[in-house]
Amino acid sequence: MAAFRLAPVSALTVLGDSQLVIRILNGQWKAKKPHLKLLADQCRLTLAEMNVGPVKFVWVPRERNAEADRICG
Repeated sequence: MAAFRLAPVSALTVLGDSQLVIRILNGQWKAKKPHLKLLADQCRLTLAEMNVGPVKFVWVPRERNAEADRICG
């Protein structure tokens, strides 16, 4: 498989409708379940390997997420 490089990203905003996931990734809450800790660690490691600038995780309540539901539906 050929290697490829992504263009540098100076900042990234990730929107999510899971308050639990967003708060864990923001460091506001600790992951109590081992599988959530593993996934959060993998996410952070992937972002670090991609050399992404500051990353902001933003919670979007599901009732305000109709556009994403429409796209995925």
